Amino acid sequence: MKMNPIKYDWFDESGLSSVDPSFLRSDILLDFLENREEEDIDDFAGEFCEKVSSGLSIVEFRNFLQLHIHFTILRYAQSLGAARDVVREAWEKTEFTDTDDTSSAEEIEKMASYLAGYLRVGLRLRERMHENQRRKGLAYALDYIEANYMHEELSLNMVAAAVGLSPNYFSAMFSQEMKMTFVEYVSRLRIRYAKQMLEETQLKSSEISALVGFHDSHYFSYVFKRVQKCSPRDYRKQMREGKEEV
Repeated sequence: MKMNPIKYDWFDESGLSSVDPSFLRSDILLDFLENREEEDIDDFAGEFCEKVSSGLSIVEFRNFLQLHIHFTILRYAQSLGAARDVVREAWEKTEFTDTDDTSSAEEIEKMASYLAGYLRVGLRLRERMHENQRRKGLAYALDYIEANYMHEELSLNMVAAAVGLSPNYFSAMFSQEMKMTFVEYVSRLRIRYAKQMLEETQLKSSEISALVGFHDSHYFSYVFKRVQKCSPRDYRKQMREGKEEV
């Protein structure tokens, strides 16, 4: 197929020379996808299309712009590591406006709606992939805590570093997902193992406290009573009396 070069006179006469090429950079759309939310889409899409409005009456420019938007979203999806079926699912849940046969009065509105549809695909993919990452991160964190609860130096910062998240983000995510703070979760886990030792061994309370990660036996007793509503000694006594009755 023969391709004819565009004559510069046509470029001027069509109005395309007044389109700011800096607004056609992929990083403008990518920055929106990385840092903005779905409620910002309509305003951004309208502003974007206003910036290139002088070219929207040209079929070739509209076709170019559609491809530019399309491939930028695909590039973003690829950067997220989204599988093809995930991209397709997001695509099929989004309504697109046809930009063919537009009148001059409808050009900006229709292209903005078209762009908005693609941006929704991108943001929904972002949310889905981030949710998957949160779940994987939380699962890894719980496994890490389970394997290290007996070390008294175990801390939120340590687990956050192991998961690869900032301490503040990890703390908020953990509390939201687990419905309790990191400290509360670790304390309850340690008490659960302490109860098991109180039931199954003859170890002293001070020995058990050290084995489950408490550096101070008095603090262990305080936490145990707060969680279990009785002291370690009373708990062991209750468990033994219960077995004797059986």
